[in-house]
Amino acid sequence: MACSCKILILGHSLCRNLHTRVREGGAQFDPKFKLSGSPEVRFRGVSGLTVPRLKREELQTVDRFRPDVVFLQIGGNDISPETDPELLAFEIIALASLLQGRYGVRRVFIGQIMPRFEANGSARRLHWIARRPVHYVTQYRACAEATNSVLEKETARYDGITFWRHAKFTMAQDNNCRRRFRSDGVHHSESGLYHFYKSIRGALTGTCLTSPNRH
Repeated sequence: MACSCKILILGHSLCRNLHTRVREGGAQFDPKFKLSGSPEVRFRGVSGLTVPRLKREELQTVDRFRPDVVFLQIGGNDISPETDPELLAFEIIALASLLQGRYGVRRVFIGQIMPRFEANGSARRLHWIARRPVHYVTQYRACAEATNSVLEKETARYDGITFWRHAKFTMAQDNNCRRRFRSDGVHHSESGLYHFYKSIRGALTGTCLTSPNRH
């Protein structure tokens, strides 16, 4: 069935970088995610975006566009040594519920928090990497996976909110997964962008509404 819904890809720099790659073109990065029909797809990606900042500064994007479907990629920038994974997970779920209740979003996908890796090469000298605490990556991954586990369990209780694991970015696939990130260990390489794109497309395929947006 043809898709005629409005879709918003919303989140931090991983969404921004994917948008940039989609705009550059190429058969592998169709701007409508190769969905049949006439979906309207928009991106909003902001570097360093956290859950509180999104709620303060970016909900106007949702208000103006009034999407049917939101793919939410958020949470990685919220992690610090003091982060409580359960509290972070419930903040993300509360945001998804807000998108439904206040803005009429019919389906919200929450993308898993992505892994991060040690920087290599010249990226080690980047100021935001040099300031990382000792054992940053180990602590980050533990918190990210714990948050993902809570998200996966708790979203099962909500209608219209789905936790989405990115198949090619599991924490256990260190050897293969590292190649999908740039030297900074945070942002996707060309291969990573492709697999991120494919994963989002997998979420969207079969979920779009055939009726037009009624807002």
